[in-house]
Amino acid sequence: MPITRYKNEYNNFSPKAKALEDTNFIKSLSLKNFRSYPKAEFVFDPVVNLFIGPNGSGKSNLLEALHFLATAHSYRAEALRELIKIGDTSASLELTLADGTCLEAIIILETENSSRAKCVYKVNGVVKKRSDFLGNYYAVFFSPADIKLVVGSPSRRRSVLDSILCQIEKDYSRACNVYEKALRQKNELLLGSHRGGNVKNLFLTRKMPNRAGRDWEDSQNGGNLAQVKSQVAVWNEILAKKGSYIQEKRQEFFAFANKTLSSLYPKMEVSSKRLVLNYVTRQVSKEALDESLEREITKKRSLIGPHRDDFLFLKDGWDLGLYGSRGEQRTAVFALKLCELAFLESKIEGRVTLLLDDIFSELDKFYREKVLDTIEDRQSFITTAEENLIPKKLLDRAKLFRLNTQ
Repeated sequence: MPITRYKNEYNNFSPKAKALEDTNFIKSLSLKNFRSYPKAEFVFDPVVNLFIGPNGSGKSNLLEALHFLATAHSYRAEALRELIKIGDTSASLELTLADGTCLEAIIILETENSSRAKCVYKVNGVVKKRSDFLGNYYAVFFSPADIKLVVGSPSRRRSVLDSILCQIEKDYSRACNVYEKALRQKNELLLGSHRGGNVKNLFLTRKMPNRAGRDWEDSQNGGNLAQVKSQVAVWNEILAKKGSYIQEKRQEFFAFANKTLSSLYPKMEVSSKRLVLNYVTRQVSKEALDESLEREITKKRSLIGPHRDDFLFLKDGWDLGLYGSRGEQRTAVFALKLCELAFLESKIEGRVTLLLDDIFSELDKFYREKVLDTIEDRQSFITTAEENLIPKKLLDRAKLFRLNTQ
């Protein structure tokens, strides 16, 4: 992937930008069999890196790789298998920071023809747990597709929320892992597939019409029911402890974000009084979990906990997912990303890396200027299919990479 232009000048940026050369920026990236890249190596600028190429040239794949190494999570793939180049059985990503730290992720199919894959994480060649791999560098990703955060599913919003918090809270990442494992075990019990016994339809087998018939069925199920309650109680203890911690940390993020939005958003949307991120949750506790057991067995799934949480974008009390225009939704997501950036930088020493995927195609002049202000003193990676959309101020400063589809 040839570099066609590189100007090491700061004439159009503030003096703060030059200082980034002395910070711990991303120095290089190597990819092997990742998405569309059989093999690629990049050496980056401390401030602005601009990738220009047609659709299908691998621009978004490159940003995905950088984001994955920051979060150990793909914002595009449903499964790790999708990150491996078609026809291959493994992929590797290696990133080097200016201080010499080397981060590596190796994605491997469990078997040659498997649809399942696992990831091995390394820091300076030493294998690490996922939670210990995080926190070596930090990134915020933004693209026009993020408008789906407003109109899409709750699971998508939860995923983004967890990605933010996992970057700066190792205990949060560990809590999520423990919670998810306990939740799977509990759901297996509720579905009746746990090896402790078949508990399926404990509250649904009501085929006999008279009371005597129901009493008879209850007596047959009584042993299983007691066993299930005993087993579920074990998982509920874990779910209550880890779930309440997860919800507490989420509450902290929303408190920070809404405080930030109260001063930020009116400057972005003059017709609006206020944008609020409304955290929709039911506080998890051991008592609440125990009380919901019979309903959970009926529904065959866990009904309470952070895995059911959501958040809404409310503009002056109105849900933008239902009533917002595309412009309002885009503005709300941009505001969220600025909150994410501010939140991460309030927790760490240094600056967060910005990953901006084709954003100039949908932003008007006001937001393009806002982007320029934001990237001024941070290392940034920006993609575009149309060079003419890039502000001259940015184009003159950037290190350019021209990509093609071959």
